[in-house]
Amino acid sequence: GQLVSPPLSKKEFDILNLLYSRKGEACSQDEIAKAGWPEREYDVAPAEIQQCIRRVRLRVEPSPSSPQYIVTISGYGYRLDTP
Repeated sequence: GQLVSPPLSKKEFDILNLLYSRKGEACSQDEIAKAGWPEREYDVAPAEIQQCIRRVRLRVEPSPSSPQYIVTISGYGYRLDTP
């Protein structure tokens, strides 16, 4: 319900939008790559996804080092939890 300043990049927004549309469900790294990098979805390194998720967490998490909204699913991807 709050505005994020500065606004999210398109890539960050697209990834957050994917997680939001599937909140409570795990999204695979492949799904996240397709949402954030549609022009090269099969050539996205896991480190690129991690960095983008880190940037989103910095913007939306109260404590990014202890995320409560964007949760890592080890070996699979990420899930958006809402309190």
